Amino acid sequence: MDNKDFLIYSKCCFCIPLRFGLLTWAYVKLALIVVVTYLMVNIIKQVTSNSEVWHISALLVLLFVELCLTVMFIIAGHKKRVRFMRIYYIYSIVMLVVNVVYVIVIFILMAPMFYSQTRTALLLVLKVFCNLLLQLYFILLLKSEITKLEHSNESQNLDKHLTEAGDCSERKLTTPCMIRTTLRSESDTTLKRGETTLACME
Repeated sequence: MDNKDFLIYSKCCFCIPLRFGLLTWAYVKLALIVVVTYLMVNIIKQVTSNSEVWHISALLVLLFVELCLTVMFIIAGHKKRVRFMRIYYIYSIVMLVVNVVYVIVIFILMAPMFYSQTRTALLLVLKVFCNLLLQLYFILLLKSEITKLEHSNESQNLDKHLTEAGDCSERKLTTPCMIRTTLRSESDTTLKRGETTLACME
């Protein structure tokens, strides 16, 4: 077994077909994005501070980007488009790194509060850790699906090339036979014409 296959999964949550699980995850995420965007739009209508408006507007832009990429991934998942799935895979890795950096910065800034509220801090750390693990697991599942589709495409291309090579070989073998048959037919026709001419002369 190859070392690279250690992190390649064939099932989502060890029981659901991989592509079906990824699409279900994407649809749930899409629904959450729509709900959060709707709430953000309602909040921005009630905000009067310019700084808060800018912050919420920035979040709306990020949500819109996330919405577009999630829709792209859903379409790519249904149509098995590896290129678009790879784009979403790279985006997911970037977002995971950004989230990790963001969490580290928040923990550093909120360290004094964690000492005074240990229970709240532990719950927050557990929640963030589970969220990052889910993102990482989704990335591994997505990588597994991309690898599976690439292997499937390579097999289809190989079968296509072998079929074309077989057709070319048959054509190469058939062509000399056709030439010989044509020459034989022409020679037979010539002999018949010669016999007819001789018969007329007699």
